[in-house]
Amino acid sequence: PSPTGKPTWSKTTIRNMLQNEKYAGDVLLQKTYTADFLEKKVKKNRGEVKQYYITRGLPTSEVLFQLQSHEIKKIAQQESCIFVGRCADFVLREEDVKIVKVFVRAPVEWRIKRKMQQEHLSHEKAAHLVHKMDKRRKKYYESYTGQIWGDPRYYDFCIDTGVTDFEEAVTTICSLYNSL
Repeated sequence: PSPTGKPTWSKTTIRNMLQNEKYAGDVLLQKTYTADFLEKKVKKNRGEVKQYYITRGLPTSEVLFQLQSHEIKKIAQQESCIFVGRCADFVLREEDVKIVKVFVRAPVEWRIKRKMQQEHLSHEKAAHLVHKMDKRRKKYYESYTGQIWGDPRYYDFCIDTGVTDFEEAVTTICSLYNSL
């Protein structure tokens, strides 16, 4: 039987199925949107908000990266902004925007001590978290960019806040940006 319970399938039903992105393994995001958050009023999207068409069922992480990249480009075109991470240096590499690519690092032991203070952790737990985060950042950056995370060739400025005073680093980064 057809989806409506009839013994035969109609051309309209088959046409709709073939045109539905889900049958092709694709996803169309934001078919609906919340027009009024207070009343939780949901409306069919007829162009009021941007829709995203994701092809061939990409993994969620790929979809997220595409969405983030789109938003990073959009924001950078509209206003002066700062992005921390999210491969923004790579995403904006061919955009006509004012950009300073900065890599900030610090010695591992310094970061472990800071994590211990911030979250009241033992040395062992803080070290585990710092190493885990470094591993994730490296994997994320390298998988989406094909570049080596922290390689000075891909940045305008690399700074070690374990050597350079934090306020001096802030001043230097501001000066670099303002000199563009």
